[in-house]
Amino acid sequence: MEYTTNSGFLDRDVAALIRDNAGELTSLGGNLLNAARGKDVRTILVTSSHPGEGKSVAAISIANTLANHIRSRVALLDANFYAPRLHELFHLQSEPGLADVLIEGLPYQQALYGTDQENLRVIPTGTALASTIGRHEVGALKGTLTALLEEFDYVIVDCCHFFDSSDVSLFASLFDGIILVIECEKTNWEVVQQVNDNLKNVGGQVLGAVLNKRRYYIPRKLYGKI
Repeated sequence: MEYTTNSGFLDRDVAALIRDNAGELTSLGGNLLNAARGKDVRTILVTSSHPGEGKSVAAISIANTLANHIRSRVALLDANFYAPRLHELFHLQSEPGLADVLIEGLPYQQALYGTDQENLRVIPTGTALASTIGRHEVGALKGTLTALLEEFDYVIVDCCHFFDSSDVSLFASLFDGIILVIECEKTNWEVVQQVNDNLKNVGGQVLGAVLNKRRYYIPRKLYGKI
C-alpha cells in the first residue's frame, strides 16, 4: 500500500486516555460489530449533536480499537471540514487531504498519512472548502469509500456535528453504520432522539451511541459488579 511519506503520531494525552480505557474500548469494538446484526459493517460515520461531546476522540478510539485489538487495517478520515481536529491530534499537516480528493480528484493515496500505529492510516481534511458540500462531493465520497475498502478492512469517518452542517445528512446513507457520541448529563434525550430520527429519515443506519465523559458517583471498579 502506498501513502504519503509523512507520518504522524497520536497526541500523548489522547493516547493515554485510550490506554486507560483499553478494557472498555475492547468491549466497544465487540459491541460495535454485534450491533451490525449480521450485516457487513465496514464503513462507519461518527457524529454528535453539538461540539464538545468528544466526537473526534471517540472516532480515534474506535479506529484504534479496530486496528490494535481486532488487528484490522483501518483508515480514519476527517470529514469535519469546518472544525477539523485529526491533523492536530496526530501531529500531521492538514493538506493534502479529503477535500482535495473529493473536489480536485486527487488520488486518495496522496492524502493518506501513516501513523505510529501499524494498522492505522489517516486522511486529514485537506484544503479549506470554498463552498458547501454538494452532490458532486457526495458522489466522490461514495467512490472514495469503495476504493478504500479494497485496501482496508474498516473506514472510520469523523464528520461534523449534526446541527452545525447538512453534511451529516448528505453523507449518512453512504455508510454501513453511524455512531452517535453523547456527552453524559449534558445532551438531553430529546435532542438525541431528534438526531436519530433525522438520520433514519435520510437513510442512515444508526448502530448505537458512545456515552462520553461519564461521571462515576461510586468507585469506578464497582460499576462492573452491580
